[in-house]
Amino acid sequence: MCIKACPKKCISFSKQFNRAGYCWAVLEKEDTCIGCGFCYMVCPDVCIEVYK
Repeated sequence: MCIKACPKKCISFSKQFNRAGYCWAVLEKEDTCIGCGFCYMVCPDVCIEVYK
């Protein structure tokens, strides 16, 4: 959900899998991030923190 919510498209899926077999979201283009917080607002697991 956070990948779709990002207006700057700086979040993408990781290339690795976690123990449950899923790819997690990673911030790939940190310099592009504007700190809008949309990713934080839509995260159902509350695992994203926005520092900008």
